[in-house]
Amino acid sequence: MLSEKQFREGMAILCETFQREPTRLLLKAYYLALKDMSEQEFEKAIGNILQGRKYNTLPMPAEIREAGCGSLDDKALIAYDAFAKGKSQTGAYDSIAFEDKIIHAVIMAMGGWSGENGVCMITEDEWKFKRKDFLDLYKVISRNPGRDIPEKLIGLGEHGCSQNDEWSKHCPPLKIISQFGEIVEIRKQLPETERKRIEHPVRELVRKIG
Repeated sequence: MLSEKQFREGMAILCETFQREPTRLLLKAYYLALKDMSEQEFEKAIGNILQGRKYNTLPMPAEIREAGCGSLDDKALIAYDAFAKGKSQTGAYDSIAFEDKIIHAVIMAMGGWSGENGVCMITEDEWKFKRKDFLDLYKVISRNPGRDIPEKLIGLGEHGCSQNDEWSKHCPPLKIISQFGEIVEIRKQLPETERKRIEHPVRELVRKIG
C-alpha cells in the first residue's frame, strides 16, 4: 500500500519535472488511482518515467502504473510462469500459497488445485490450450479482484489428514511460492483447534493492551 507521504513526494517530483501545478483535486484523483501500488512499485515508476519519458506533459495514472508494475499482459505472463514452475515443484499432494494471490483466484476459477477437475490434473499437452484461459482469467480478475480469494490452496495430503486426530503430526507443510515460481518457505501447519488455542490468548492480550 502506497503511503501518502511517499505518494506526495513522488508527485512533487513529477509535477516539478513536467511543470504541472499539484492541485488538491489532481493529487486526490491520482492517489485514488495509485494507492494500491507498493512503495517499491511507485518508486520504480518515478525512476522509469524520469529516465525514459519523452513527452513534456504529466503522465496519466495508467502510465505511472505501467511504469512501475508493467502492463497487465506482462503481469499475466509472469504469473503463469510462476504458476507453472511452482506446480512442477509441488503437485496435487502439497498445499501451497503463491505470493501473488490473484493466481489463487485463477486456479479456483479453473477448477481448483487438487480436486478431480483441478489444475494439477491437467496434462502438459492440455496446457498448450489451457494456458490462454489462465492468462485471460488473470487479466480479468486483476481488473476486478473484489472476490474471496483463499490464502492457500489445499492439497490432497491436507485433505486426507484433516479428519485425523493427530493431524499436526501427519499433515504436510505449506509451501510458499514466490512471484518467480520458487519455493521460498516451507511452513509447518497447525490444525484449526490448535491454531485457535494459540491465537485466543494473543487476542486477549492485544485487547487488554488496547
